[in-house]
Amino acid sequence: MQKIPRSFFFTDMICLALLLAFLFSLPARLFKSPTSFVIEASNGNLLSAAIASDGQWRFPVADSVPVKFKDCIIAFEDKRFYHHFGIDFLAVSRAMKQNFKAKSVVSGGSTLTMQVIRLSRRQDRTILQKLLEVIMALRLEFRYSKEEIIGLYAANAPFGSNVVGLEAASWRYYGRDAKTLSWGE
Repeated sequence: MQKIPRSFFFTDMICLALLLAFLFSLPARLFKSPTSFVIEASNGNLLSAAIASDGQWRFPVADSVPVKFKDCIIAFEDKRFYHHFGIDFLAVSRAMKQNFKAKSVVSGGSTLTMQVIRLSRRQDRTILQKLLEVIMALRLEFRYSKEEIIGLYAANAPFGSNVVGLEAASWRYYGRDAKTLSWGE
C-alpha cells in the first residue's frame, strides 16, 4: 500500500475549509434592518406609514420590482448584470485602468450584486473588504436569482436623507406607488 504524503492531507484540509467558508459566507438573513409600519388600502394606495425604529423610511420588500426601475438601474449601474456571476471582470479591469491612469479612484467596478453585499454589511472600504465582497457576491449569486438580487437592491438602496428603498422613495418624493412612476421620475 502506498503512503499518502502529508502535504496532500494538508492541502485537502485547506480546500475543505475554503469550501465551508464559501458555503457559509452569507448570513441566513442578509438585511436585518427594521422596516416602517405601512398601511395600504385594498387598491394599493398608501393610507399611513410610520418611520422605522432606526429613524429611516424603509418600506417592506415589494413583491416585484417595476420594469422601468429595473431597466434604468441595469443600464446605469451594471450593463452586464444578466451575463456575470457577481463579478464583472471587464468592469473591474476598466476601473483599474482608469484609476491607474488618473492616479486616484475615479471609477469602480462593482456589480449590483456587490453593491447589495456592501449595503448589507456597511463596512469600511478597504481592499480586504472588497475581496470579501467579491467572495460574498459569488455566494449571493448562488443563493438568489437575478430578480431577487435586483429586489434586494431596490429595497435597500439609499435615496437621500433618511429614505431607503424604491417604495419609500416613490411615496416620499412623488406621493405614489413605484409601479406608476414615469421614465423621468
